[in-house]
Amino acid sequence: MTTIRTTLAVLAFAGIPAVIVWLEKPVLGFVALWGLSLMWWRYQPMVVQRPSLPSLRGVAWRAMGVAVLLGMGMALMHPERMFAFPLAMPERYALVMLMYPFLSALPQEIVFRPLFWSWLSHLSPHGRIVWNALAFGAAHSIFMNPVAVVLSTVGGMILAYHYEHHRDILLVWIEHVLYGWLVFTLGWGPYFFHGFVGL
Repeated sequence: MTTIRTTLAVLAFAGIPAVIVWLEKPVLGFVALWGLSLMWWRYQPMVVQRPSLPSLRGVAWRAMGVAVLLGMGMALMHPERMFAFPLAMPERYALVMLMYPFLSALPQEIVFRPLFWSWLSHLSPHGRIVWNALAFGAAHSIFMNPVAVVLSTVGGMILAYHYEHHRDILLVWIEHVLYGWLVFTLGWGPYFFHGFVGL
């Protein structure tokens, strides 16, 4: 059973992104995400618990730290992009802010947290965190640029660490959504959604 689950994990978390990059069809990543997440939701219903107030405070503090780092990075690399999306295209920006939590962050969290943890439960906690972060970064290679891979690997490490310690899908989803909102607000969006929303 362990061998089967490991094989499935390799095929899903390494094979699918590799095929998508080879085909140069990033939209297939969303198809794969939703297919895997719906499969998991159908056969392994999740128990969602209410996050504690201290946990939510921790998410808020980390998000503020990430906002500072992303803002500084964009100010150094492309200052002209800072807040360009919400200022230049407010209607489209609002649509992305509304859709991202449910159409992108939610299936990502289902696939990369409970599904990943189920298939690779035989790994040590440290191993799960590291491999999850690497898989999360590799999955973002579908956007064909190293910035998306590096930022996603770092973000994946943070999310994986907190999922390992809390096993709270709702808490990690909230944190994921906040990071995504910061990415689009502070000018990093073209590295992640270029070609999908015309950033």
